[in-house]
Amino acid sequence: MEALETIGSANLGIRALLSSIERLGSAAALKPAGLPQILQLMRIARKSLRRSPERTHTPALQALIAEYRCNVEQLGKAVPGIYASLLAEKCRLQNARQAVASAQAWAEAQKATLSEPLNARPLHRTNSGT
Repeated sequence: MEALETIGSANLGIRALLSSIERLGSAAALKPAGLPQILQLMRIARKSLRRSPERTHTPALQALIAEYRCNVEQLGKAVPGIYASLLAEKCRLQNARQAVASAQAWAEAQKATLSEPLNARPLHRTNSGT
C-alpha cells in the first residue's frame, strides 16, 4: 500500500507541475520549492518501488507506475525549456542588478556634487600670475 500512495503522490506533483508549465510557461510555473519538492517525491517513489517486490504489484499499482513513467518522460521533455527559461531569467536579473548599481552610483555622485558647498571650489579660474 505504501508504494501505491507514494507513486500516487509523485504523479499528482508531477502532473501539477506539467499543467503549470502548459498554462504559465516554463519559468513562471516554478515556485521556489517546486522542483526540489518534485525531486523529493520522485526519490521517495523510487525507494518505495525498490522495496516493493514486483510480484506484489496489483493492477492498480501497475497502472500508477505506467502513468508515473509517462509523467516522468513528459517532465524530462520539459526540463530543457525550464532550464532555458531559468537561464534567461538569471540574465534578466543580472542586467537589472547592474542597472540598479549604475543608478545608485550615479545618484551617490550627484548627491556628493550637490552637497558640496558652493564656495568650496572656484566658479572661475583666476590668473594670479598675470
